[in-house]
Amino acid sequence: MRLDGLVLAVAFMTRLPVGGRGRGIAATDLADAAPWLPATGIAVGSVVVSLCALGAQIGPAVGALLGLVGWVAVTGALHLDGLGDSADAAGAAHGDPTRYIAVLKDPNAGNFAVAAIALQLIAKTVLLAAVVGHGNTALAAVVLAATWARFGALVWASALAPLGDGLAARMRGGITRRTIFVQGALLLAASLVLAPALVLAPLVIWLGVVTWRRGPVVINGDGLGALIEVTESVLMLAAAAGLSLGFVWL
Repeated sequence: MRLDGLVLAVAFMTRLPVGGRGRGIAATDLADAAPWLPATGIAVGSVVVSLCALGAQIGPAVGALLGLVGWVAVTGALHLDGLGDSADAAGAAHGDPTRYIAVLKDPNAGNFAVAAIALQLIAKTVLLAAVVGHGNTALAAVVLAATWARFGALVWASALAPLGDGLAARMRGGITRRTIFVQGALLLAASLVLAPALVLAPLVIWLGVVTWRRGPVVINGDGLGALIEVTESVLMLAAAAGLSLGFVWL
């Protein structure tokens, strides 16, 4: 893993001012950035929880609202865009792979995209409020959820067939089994200590693989973004449920 890949990953996946080349990076650069994608989850999660903690001084709902605004702003709505595009394609395809690809390339947002993005924003707001209500220590679960979701991008890009020579295909060159094993083990250890409910994350990520193979089959940048968004919400739900049940060590 090249250290400059971290800068490229942060520049590509966030709006943080790191001086990188952003979304115009070359294929070889994207391969270098790929192993660092989970680290961008730490950056995104840290921004979100900082704003949550700030807003929580007024109330959990305000903390959740500020956290959501920060989540959208720090990612530039990149993954929400992927969720919307994928929802439109899946909704209009009716199981036809050719139709799926055709709709995916349409830059216009349809009803499925609007509904998916709206539901996702509502879900994140509600789930952030549920987590914020348990205090600042519980906010570690938010950071872990964001990190696990971007770790999932490594698994999905490796396990699913890429759509052409796009983002997913370019990422694959920088992802190894060793990277997935080591980073997965570290995240599991962190989850056991900070948010035990998130040990379910590997199962959620693998269900993403299984589900995608039964539907779109091929994966691209939009698909990765959609899976990141859905995984974040599912893991936030698991974290909120775990906290409500007292399933936490700290």
